[in-house]
Amino acid sequence: MPTKLSLVRTGGLLLLLAGFGPAAAQDEPEPPPTASSQAPRPPGVGVRVTLDGPVLTDARGMTLYYGPGRLCTDDHQASAVERSGGESKWKEPTALDLPTSCVRKSPPFLAPPGARPVGDWSLHARADGTQQWAYQDRPLHTSAKDRAPGDVNGSYKVRIGSSEGGRSIAALAEMPGAPAGVTVRQTVAGLVFADHTGRSLYVLDPKGPIKACGGACLQTWRPLRAAALASVAGLAKDWTIVSGPGGLRQWAYKGRAVYTYAYDAEGNTGQMLGDTYGGVFRPAIRGWKLAVALPPPPPPQGVTVQQLAGDWEQFNSPLPSVVYADAAGRPLYTMHCRHGGRGSVSCDDVGDDPRYWLTYCGGPERCARTWTPLAAPRVAQRHDGLWSVVTINPQHPYRPVAAGQGLRVWAYRGRPVFTYAGDRLPGDFYGDDQAFAVSGDGMQARPIAAYARQTDARAPVLTMTD
Repeated sequence: MPTKLSLVRTGGLLLLLAGFGPAAAQDEPEPPPTASSQAPRPPGVGVRVTLDGPVLTDARGMTLYYGPGRLCTDDHQASAVERSGGESKWKEPTALDLPTSCVRKSPPFLAPPGARPVGDWSLHARADGTQQWAYQDRPLHTSAKDRAPGDVNGSYKVRIGSSEGGRSIAALAEMPGAPAGVTVRQTVAGLVFADHTGRSLYVLDPKGPIKACGGACLQTWRPLRAAALASVAGLAKDWTIVSGPGGLRQWAYKGRAVYTYAYDAEGNTGQMLGDTYGGVFRPAIRGWKLAVALPPPPPPQGVTVQQLAGDWEQFNSPLPSVVYADAAGRPLYTMHCRHGGRGSVSCDDVGDDPRYWLTYCGGPERCARTWTPLAAPRVAQRHDGLWSVVTINPQHPYRPVAAGQGLRVWAYRGRPVFTYAGDRLPGDFYGDDQAFAVSGDGMQARPIAAYARQTDARAPVLTMTD
């Protein structure tokens, strides 16, 4: 099996790590089952299209997740942790207790009395005598991190290919109104339609120079064929069938014939954002447009897009190469904390043990000097499934805020965003993977992958004139 190299920056050190491909990560979750949007569902269960894809929702519109299941109880947990090093006068404890439980972090999706199984949906008996809904025998729950319908904060990826704590995965459904075999994938351009292998779908730009794809063009751009018996009945009005090259039946989106690009990678769980135009952040190819199912909202005022310093992609780095940054080009980070024990729950919400944060960054004074939250304007009001405004305790972001006090800051997928004091130049990312952990427990910082088109001059701009 081939060796896989990763270049990782920890503090001020660069470490070249060897693993074994194709995937060295041990906490990568197995792909979740996908629910049919047409199959029978329990009353109140719906489907909502998010930037993570179409997800199952409860009667309130809140995202459902596969997760801890029967192991998720209302018991409080303790876990031994220690800080990995660094100079600090802060004396960290040897054990931290969560003032909450797995059930409060991941409330089970309970069935009402008298509920009966339907289709692939079954009922799991819990220890407290309640019944929990399960899809394809996998118990479902909601997430305390979600604040509004459309949020999918419970499975926000910490590392590429892994989910929150490796335990919570959004319950995906088929894309409503799409042809059979057409899926969706997360890309730098947002949620994009894809074929059954996960390759992004494209249409000719009506304002571009290419009027039809034929001859040599078809060696690079491959028509998305419609089966002989395929019909548009029951599909969204954007989908039609047209006559393609040689008279083949070809799917069309919004009146434009649909193609895949030969140099895109197939869909996989090893990427945070899927390939487009032959590379995750490759510039658009003149004359072609992605078939976008859901574009991402623009970042807040003052938030920019920045390429990380260095050519990390050649090392198969677990970092995205383009991230959100502040006005000075310093990357923005979110914090991720996991607390072990039964169910494995997160420990980065307001009200969790404050010692996780203090142990992580070295005490109150050092924490304040090292990590600066990104303040939001006084009048800013936003909640779009990615960006929102939250009020935090400026002395400790995970302690409760007194009424009428606190600092209004920007949050990404429900988490306050920070800049790192060690990042001095645009593209620096010395704050990445600053962490303390034992056996997977602990807190870490991660830069935020950007929904944006890279304008790197090193990437060739391809054109097709046939």
